[in-house]
Amino acid sequence: MNDIKLNDQKSKLLMKLLNDFNPLIEKYSRKLNYSEAKTDLIICLIVTIIKIRRVDNIGQIVNYITKSIKHEYIRLSKKRQEYLRHECQSENIFVSEENYFDPDLSIDVKNAISILTDYQKKIIILKYYYGYSDSEIALLLQVTRQAINKAKRNSLNKMRILLTKG
Repeated sequence: MNDIKLNDQKSKLLMKLLNDFNPLIEKYSRKLNYSEAKTDLIICLIVTIIKIRRVDNIGQIVNYITKSIKHEYIRLSKKRQEYLRHECQSENIFVSEENYFDPDLSIDVKNAISILTDYQKKIIILKYYYGYSDSEIALLLQVTRQAINKAKRNSLNKMRILLTKG
C-alpha cells in the first residue's frame, strides 16, 4: 500500500515538473522542427530528474534541469543537422543544374533561375523544389535562418525583375 502511495506522489511530482518545464520544452521543440522533438526533450527531462540524488537548493536543481534540456537541444540540433546534410548528399541534391528543372517549368523561369548565384540557386531549389523550410536550409548550409531569408528575398526579387522585364 505504501508503494502505491509513493508512486502516486512521484507521478504527481513528475507531472508538476513536466508542466513547469513545458514552455522551455515547447520552445526548443519548435526550434528543432521535427515531430518527435518534444518527446525527445521530455525524455531528457525525465532522465535528468532520475539522475538527481539530493536536493539542497531548489534554484540549483532548476538551473541544472534547464541546462540539461538546453544541452540536449544542442545535441539534437547537431544530430538533425548531420541527418539533413547526409540526406542531401544521399539524394545528390547538388549534382547539376539540369536535375532541378521540371520539364513543365517555363523557359522564362529556367532563365530567371540561371541568373542567380550558386548559393541563391541552392536556396531557391531547396526551398521550392525540395520543400525544405528556411530553418532546415540554414542547418544544411551552416548559416542563420535570417541569412537564408535575406538571400531568398534577394533571389526572388532578381527573378521577379527579369520575369517582368521580358
